[in-house]
Amino acid sequence: MPRSLLAVLSRYAVVCMLASAGCASGGGLVESRALSADFDAYRTGALEVEPTGLDGGAKGAQQFLDYLQAKLQKAGVVEPLPVEQGAQLIVHVKAASNNSGEDDVRVLVDFIDARSRQTIGQLTVSGGRPDKSAAPMRRIADDIVSYMRKNRHAAPSAKKKGQGDTAVGAVAPVVPAATGPAAGVASSGACKITCTPDSASSMTPDDQTRVAQAFQPMLKDMRVCLDRVSAQAIHPAVILRFEGNGQLSHVRVDTGGYDELNCVQDARSRPPPIVVGRPASVRCEYRCAR
Repeated sequence: MPRSLLAVLSRYAVVCMLASAGCASGGGLVESRALSADFDAYRTGALEVEPTGLDGGAKGAQQFLDYLQAKLQKAGVVEPLPVEQGAQLIVHVKAASNNSGEDDVRVLVDFIDARSRQTIGQLTVSGGRPDKSAAPMRRIADDIVSYMRKNRHAAPSAKKKGQGDTAVGAVAPVVPAATGPAAGVASSGACKITCTPDSASSMTPDDQTRVAQAFQPMLKDMRVCLDRVSAQAIHPAVILRFEGNGQLSHVRVDTGGYDELNCVQDARSRPPPIVVGRPASVRCEYRCAR
């Protein structure tokens, strides 16, 4: 996934000095809040993108997120990891208000220590004039990656003597879930999936639990997907139908309006090979303690 500074925008051959008053329409980067920690202290990172106000809405946010994550990973800045699995750094991106009067695509980027939930730095990044392509948002992603690379060793005071490579954002190990879950429940760390048949269906407790365990990976992937577009309030769910022979025949996704995200559809495309003892309709929902 998934450092002053020069933001090089090759398309317009423009170089904007950090903290300058403004840049040409090709874009630019301003450090709104100086870094208080070295990026080199963070080995893993999660990306969060708020689609509201961004070009293309949820779909555009997903495309931007995928591009930024790939660039961060290729640059070796941070290794992508979901927040729920212990990401040390959160890179949160949302549309920025534009009071300059210029017609440009602009975002606000917060770098957040995932353990303390404290913001360690903030950027305002412009991608230049909006057009029908993804170019402005990709320029923004390139600037973010460049900033993080150039600031991997920019704050040596963030490490105390003798700490070596201990990560500032390291989190405590996840406590294993208690044994003996109720029927239709499967747990993973702070998250739990609950599968409940509808009133017209009859399913054994053993089948309920097996269904919950089988669909846990799919719903976990959807949870990660929703976190990446800042939809933490949505609890991903699937509605399942099993036919007379117990074979799974239908999977419907319920992600609160985010069903068309590529990562949601990708998770849905890999249903587990599970068979139950009788026909049933079941709803499985994935919830995480926040």
